Amino acid sequence: MIHKLLSARLFFLVFLFLSSASIASNFPKSFFIKYQAFQLEQDGGLIDINYTEKYNLYSIIAKTEFKGILKIFGDREFISEGIIDIKQFKPYNFEHKNKLNENKNIHVKFHHDKKKLSVSYKKSIKEYDLGEDYQDLLSFLLQFNFEEKKDNYKFNVVEGRRLNTYIYKKLKNQPIHYKGFQLNADLFEGNIEDRKNSTHYIWLANSKYRLPIKIKVKTKVGLPVEIKMIDTNLEM
Repeated sequence: MIHKLLSARLFFLVFLFLSSASIASNFPKSFFIKYQAFQLEQDGGLIDINYTEKYNLYSIIAKTEFKGILKIFGDREFISEGIIDIKQFKPYNFEHKNKLNENKNIHVKFHHDKKKLSVSYKKSIKEYDLGEDYQDLLSFLLQFNFEEKKDNYKFNVVEGRRLNTYIYKKLKNQPIHYKGFQLNADLFEGNIEDRKNSTHYIWLANSKYRLPIKIKVKTKVGLPVEIKMIDTNLEM
């Protein structure tokens, strides 16, 4: 009997260890992340992300302050609001505010009960079918923290007026310099399904929180942009 109890306890401890090793820690009730953008190694400005959660309702607000040539795109504010559980974010509201041209503001409503998505843009509203596990452009970047560590990921993402599927494939382990030390990270190649020239790269931290610490993308006009995490109050 004692042997059986010890075996059961050992199995439980092993399972607990494996679970904690493959899935990152739950987010605290509030935190911030600051990224710096670079265009050909020149300072391109800052991206500030603030996260809060109360009673399983979350809010993520991201604001850009671009510099140099990136200033032509105008500063933006993104807002994601919804429900959070132990597995994922479930957005119900997403806003994309264009500070340069308010006529291009986008407001997205997730109607999960009806499996519909309504997109407000330039005084018109369009409806789309809403599949399972859709994230918005903000929540999906933090959704990695809920996923098991693996070599391939697939996310359905509402960017604003577009619904796209993002596919990621691990290339290698590659540490990234962060605040004076090397932070262990996995490098992934990302592509948007059925979209040409959509290849981008993302480095996910292998630490307490599985967050993007570096991103390489190209703008719509082909400008290469590198985004690096420079500060956060999360324990990395």
